[in-house]
Amino acid sequence: MKLIITLIIPVLLGCNSTPTKSKIELENIRFIDTEIFDKDLIQSMKANSETITISIIGNISINNIPERLGKWLSIVMDKQGKVDFKINERTTGVEPLSLLMGVAPTAYKFLKKEASYGLAGNYNVTVFYIYDNGIITKIIFTKKQ
Repeated sequence: MKLIITLIIPVLLGCNSTPTKSKIELENIRFIDTEIFDKDLIQSMKANSETITISIIGNISINNIPERLGKWLSIVMDKQGKVDFKINERTTGVEPLSLLMGVAPTAYKFLKKEASYGLAGNYNVTVFYIYDNGIITKIIFTKKQ
C-alpha cells in the first residue's frame, strides 16, 4: 500500500503544477487571435511586468484591428490610459491624434466585457505601424507610473 501511495502522490502533484514563465517570456508575447493570447497577456499583467511587448504574427492593419486586440486597447482608453500610434519609418505630415480619432471608434465599440480586462487599466499602449501600408509591427503595453 505504501508503495502505491509513494508512486501516485508524485504523479498527482505533477499534474497540479503549472509551468512558470521567465521574465523574458512574460515581457514578450505574440498576438494570435485566440484565448491563448488573452491568458498570456493577463498572466504578464498579473506578474506586474513593467513593459509587455506584443509581436504581431501576420499582417494586421491599424484600420482593421481584430476584436480581441481592440478590446484590450479599448479598456486602456476607458481607464484613462493612453493609446499612442507611432510610425516605424521616418515620414512627415502625419498627426498621431488624427490616427487615434480614426481608430478610436473601431476600438471603442469593444467595451469591457470581462473582469480580467481590468488589469489593462494599469497600462498605457503604444502601437507601432508602417506608414505606407498601416501594418502594425508591434504593440507595447507600458505600466503607468
